Amino acid sequence: MTLLLLAWMIPGVTVLDSLPVAVTPALQESVRARKLPSFLRDTVWIYTVLQEEDTLRVVVDDVLGKHEPITFAVAVKGDTVRFVQVLVYREPYGGEIQDPRFLAHFQGKTGRDPLVPGKSVPRIAGATISVNAITLGVRRALWLLSRIGGRP
Repeated sequence: MTLLLLAWMIPGVTVLDSLPVAVTPALQESVRARKLPSFLRDTVWIYTVLQEEDTLRVVVDDVLGKHEPITFAVAVKGDTVRFVQVLVYREPYGGEIQDPRFLAHFQGKTGRDPLVPGKSVPRIAGATISVNAITLGVRRALWLLSRIGGRP
């Protein structure tokens, strides 16, 4: 994903920097050991962006929905989620997870919070797999940022 595309898809951000993170077998094993979904890409991108006056880190990644990848972004300040946005939704059902009211449930969460569908994250009828996938994706993004370090 180009920097220009990221800036276009997430309104109000200016991209300052990008960091490619190679998805190695060791990294895949680490996420599996934490009961997180495997990465779907060979590289995950972490962007440093400016939104208004805040410097954020944004992880752009994919998780597997029922059949197709869901491309999403998780923006974090320090260790706290500022926003989650679904960038590309490819499934014929479950697109309700793109609703800002649903995605707002991730705001303010950290890697220490139990992100669990049906508890801290609401379930959506007809979108169970998508809700589970995006929730695990956000947990994985927070874990990756904690592992990479370097908070803005």
